[in-house]
Amino acid sequence: MLSCRSFYIAYCSLLSALCLFEYC
Repeated sequence: MLSCRSFYIAYCSLLSALCLFEYC
């Protein structure tokens, strides 16, 4: 599995809006 942080950063870059939810 990819590290949670890496996935979070990638997602945040694509959709900053989702960054607020913090999937991890």
